[in-house]
Amino acid sequence: MTNMMKKMIVLSIAFFVFLTLVSCQSYWAMQSAQSFYNQGAYVQSAMEAISAINYDRGNKEAIALLERVYPLAVKQSLDLIWQLENGSAAFSHSRIADTYEALENLRFRLEALDFWTLQVEKRPITLDAQNFSAELVVAKEKAAEEYYQAGLEKLSGTARSDKKQAYSYFILAMNYVPGYRDAAQKAELSKNAAMDYLLVLPTENRAGDFYSNTSGILSDRFLAELSKGVVQKSFTKVVDRSQMRRILLEQEMSLSALVDESTSLRVGQLSGATLMLSSRVQQIKYSEPKISQKQEKLEGSIELSPEDPDYVDYAESQYIKDLSGDIIYFSREASFQVTGSFRLINLETAELIASDVVEAEAQTSAKWAVYSGDPELLSNYQKALLKADSKLTPYETLLNEAVSEWSQKASSRVLNWLD
Repeated sequence: MTNMMKKMIVLSIAFFVFLTLVSCQSYWAMQSAQSFYNQGAYVQSAMEAISAINYDRGNKEAIALLERVYPLAVKQSLDLIWQLENGSAAFSHSRIADTYEALENLRFRLEALDFWTLQVEKRPITLDAQNFSAELVVAKEKAAEEYYQAGLEKLSGTARSDKKQAYSYFILAMNYVPGYRDAAQKAELSKNAAMDYLLVLPTENRAGDFYSNTSGILSDRFLAELSKGVVQKSFTKVVDRSQMRRILLEQEMSLSALVDESTSLRVGQLSGATLMLSSRVQQIKYSEPKISQKQEKLEGSIELSPEDPDYVDYAESQYIKDLSGDIIYFSREASFQVTGSFRLINLETAELIASDVVEAEAQTSAKWAVYSGDPELLSNYQKALLKADSKLTPYETLLNEAVSEWSQKASSRVLNWLD
């Protein structure tokens, strides 16, 4: 077989596989289109029928369904628009705009399909792709105004939740009409009014003087993790700790005074914060390395070959050598456990928003072995153990890992309560 013939065979197989995949995709898109049709979701049905035809322009079943379902999709959408225009449902203009947009997306996909070139039952497909672009522009303007007015109403409210809702309404207005009126400025105004300012107090050490430095490290990492997470929040900012230190200096107080809850509440209010987070390390426990061992006796035999040095030591009738050995498996592990808690307080109402106990652990372990005996008995795993390092993660490194784990877990739980 020549190279040219081989190439032709490979290309033929590849083309056959391609056609099979395309046919399968067209089939499943058609199944989805039929399912939507049966549910009365005519716009989605038309979209899926177009997908089926895009995969296979010869899919007669999909072409016939498209011809049948498109007029139904238009009628169903226009009926919904009429109901919304003559009803009293909230935010009806946004739903009208969304409905017109769905019709326009359907028209764009039809035109991209060159639908007039499709045939069903040996005749050109009969479709009238209606243009609703002018109606969509008007509907989007009305939707933007609808959300803009709702934003103004909420902005006039006094609750922080009203300001947050106002912000979302102004953003929605600009989603329908970019740059709509002064929605951008109103959104920023709403966001600033809704903003919570979080004061994070230094972590209190209850784990003993031996871990005083560790408690300080944990406090810094906890703040760093929180600050990183708060960046993703729309309505929360972390108060700079320098502001807290300035207030303590003005009030002639030390950091230790923040242990008293009434004092910390007063400092939080003076800082302009609306939320205050306190935390404490209650316990740091180090589990000392413990070594365990297990001994195993290995036995076996091998058949000797004439090239083996021991071959001459055995009688001609039994060229078998018995093997034995003793292996001792060692393992040891150590760990640090950090237990702490936090309290999140609303400074405007002195209400406790959340409190929780957080536990974290960092572990280190090592496995190795020693062996005496015939090496032929050892498995690859056992050979690896003989070369393994018996060292554990250093004490300080393990402690830092536990502190980092606690900071991440605690900050994650706090962040769930923000915004």
